[in-house]
Order: sequence, then C-alpha cells, then structure tokens
Amino acid sequence: PGPSPMNYLKRMSQSHLMRKFLSPFVENPSGTQEKVDIYRAALVLKCYESWKSTGKPIPVEDEVEMFYKEVNGLSGDKQKDYVQDSINNQVVQLFSILHNQEEIKKFGKKYFDVEEVGHCHSNESLKKLPFSLTCKQSTIPNAGQGVFISGFDNLIASGTVVSLYPGIVHLKENIRDSTYFRSLLPDDNLMLMARYDCALIDARAANKVPVNPIALAHLVNHCGKDRRPNVMAVSFDYPSVTDLFPSHLQRFIPNQYAQPLSLLGKLETAFCCMKGSVLISCQPLEEGDELFMDYRLNPTSHGDVNSTGLPAWYEPYDVDEALMRWGGNTEQ
Repeated sequence: PGPSPMNYLKRMSQSHLMRKFLSPFVENPSGTQEKVDIYRAALVLKCYESWKSTGKPIPVEDEVEMFYKEVNGLSGDKQKDYVQDSINNQVVQLFSILHNQEEIKKFGKKYFDVEEVGHCHSNESLKKLPFSLTCKQSTIPNAGQGVFISGFDNLIASGTVVSLYPGIVHLKENIRDSTYFRSLLPDDNLMLMARYDCALIDARAANKVPVNPIALAHLVNHCGKDRRPNVMAVSFDYPSVTDLFPSHLQRFIPNQYAQPLSLLGKLETAFCCMKGSVLISCQPLEEGDELFMDYRLNPTSHGDVNSTGLPAWYEPYDVDEALMRWGGNTEQ
C-alpha cells in the first residue's frame, strides 16, 4: 500500500513541486521565504476548504495533487489574495460566533487577563466555537505553559485558523526610527512577532488590547529541532471594507496601533483596518494536541546559530528557512 493520506499531507512542503516553485526566487532569499510561506498557506487552506465541503479532514492523495495544480495555477499575488480571503472568511465566522455570545458581550471594550482568557471556554456560552484553547503545563520539559486545542470531534483539518497573535502593532514607519526600535528591546520572552512587511506585533501588551478568547498565539511554544510544527504564522490584514469584514466585528480584533497613523501610515494601511497575524494548522490536529510553531529566530543576528546571543534552550527547526526568512545566505 502507498503512504497514508496523513503522511502524504505532511510531506507536501518537501515535494518536487515545492522545489520547482523555489527555483524562480533564489536571487532574493527573504522574498523567497515569504513566497514559500504563502504557497504553503495556500495549500493547507485548500485542505480546509475540502474539509468543509466533503466533511473529510484528511484529503486523499489525488485531492492533494489537485490542490497543488490549483495553487500552482495562481500567480504569486493571486496566491496571496487567496490566502487573505480564505483566512478572512474563517475569521469572520469565528468573530460572528463571538459576537452572538452573551458571555463575550459583557466584556465589551474591556481588556483581558491572559490566564482568564486561556480558561474561559469552561463557559457554556462559548461552546459554540468550533474548538477551545487552554493554557496548561507544556509537554516540553521545563517549557512552562503551552497552548492546547480541544472541544471538537474527530480531527481539525489543515488550514484551520486556530489562534490570533495579540498585542500592539508597530508599523514600519515607527520602527525605521532606530531610537524607537531600540526602545522595544530587549525582548527577553520573545513576544515580538515580525511580519514580512516589517510591522512588529508586541504581545507584551496583550493585556491592553480588546478581548478575544482565541488570541493566545503568543503563548504557543517553539517546536524545537525534533518536533514538527503543527501550526504556522501567517500575516493577515483585517479588511477595512465592511462588505468583507463587518465593522461590528472589529471590537474582537486583538490588536491596536502603537501610534496614531501618519499620512504614510494611512497609505501603508489603506486597505485594512488593522495589521495582524494568525496561526493556521499545517497538519490535522487531534483532540488535546499542544500547538507548536517554528519561532524561526534570526540565526545571524548574533553571529551564528550557536551564538550565546540566542536563548540557551532554542534549537532551530530549519536553519535554511530561518536564514532565508532573514535574508541570509543558505549556501554551505
């Protein structure tokens, strides 16, 4: 017999099609990794769409090949548009559920405590969400707390939006000021999430943004070198067009801009009401799974990947991708 659908899906990013996709972009390492991440996100989001239409959380091999053909048939910009639209559809559905829950309504514009949100799914009124997130002791020794997903039957398919990254958003126009940027450092607890467009989301201010019970992405642990990440971070722009993202749902966006938008900032955010980041599953998730992501820290920011400037516990999952993410040289 051939490989199981689960194993086949896990190998998607290792296929010859991925290697073929990489070839046109080798001249721009940082740009390459962004395109690869968008490509991967598009593939797993196809899995999510298939799950919703067929009820099967794991596609068969022929279906996965069809996903490849569909995604490869899109230009890079169209792939990005597809990823944004698909994520937006899921976010609107999740936020609409929250909007209709009396338990959430009582929070209004109030702010939240991380631990309270991490356990709030014990409330019956939140059970309509398709899953719940809980903070408890990680399965990684000495890692402290981790984020676990539960509250569903069977499996959650690849491509499911499972968490949001909360915090204050510093735009490129802010952090281009070296003094401003240095004021955000050090980031000892690794709470700064960098988007490819140079916006930074500072989750150290997670208790100062609007409440959302799935905004726990900043508490998800790094996978390490021997554990495959089961979620991936994807930059997401919450649309400003109310036909795409209803204005009454904006109160659930767990982000705020650090500074009033200047003219340059307004141009940068012309088509979105907020820049954010979400975690989507990159393999099927089972009840009670702990979420793991690749932190993909910059291996060259302190000399090399073994530098004492990086946390002592940190082991890169994929050094080559980390180098490409930060514009480094992948040649050995």
